[in-house]
Amino acid sequence: MKRDRTNWFPNSYWAIDGTKLDWIHYYDSKLGMAAKLKIDPLVDIYSEKIIGWSYSESETHIDHFRAIKSACATAQARPYLITYDGQSGHTSSKMQEIYDNIIAREGGSHYKHKAYRSSNPMEQILGRFQQQELNQMWWSDKQSIKARTMDSQPNMEFINKNKHLLKSREELIKAWEFCVNNWNSAKHPKFEKSRNEEIGRAHV
Repeated sequence: MKRDRTNWFPNSYWAIDGTKLDWIHYYDSKLGMAAKLKIDPLVDIYSEKIIGWSYSESETHIDHFRAIKSACATAQARPYLITYDGQSGHTSSKMQEIYDNIIAREGGSHYKHKAYRSSNPMEQILGRFQQQELNQMWWSDKQSIKARTMDSQPNMEFINKNKHLLKSREELIKAWEFCVNNWNSAKHPKFEKSRNEEIGRAHV
């Protein structure tokens, strides 16, 4: 299953990757503008559906656990494979025990991906999600780790001019959920159906 993608199916392979949410928002009266919120999305690799996430200003095993709990509640299933990055929260003994318990027991496994490797499908999925959804918001700083094109540069003059309209933390979370719903409802790039419909095949 790890090597032959034709053997993948909905909820067979999940991946999680915590990252900074590249959105500028109103933070507090002292700092004013900031991009402090981190997001911990979990994706079903076959369908590309974002099935779980957590928000925080940290990135600990507690955040990862919340994201996985959210994904399990959404999918009503457990994966055979789950991968993650090398962040200490994932490799902690507590999180490793959770991964041991969350995977389907027979033949299931989990491991960390090395950063920026082509074998990590999560990075390219999140890269497309960033470009197609998150960067479309005017308050995006567009500073993902792979931002290299002119389209990936923030319009800071416009943002500074409209900083009084920046979202609060709570409004930012609602905007994130809006982007996730757009992504999940959109047509999968390799299939005829949406990401929501593709993962739904697991329950047919």
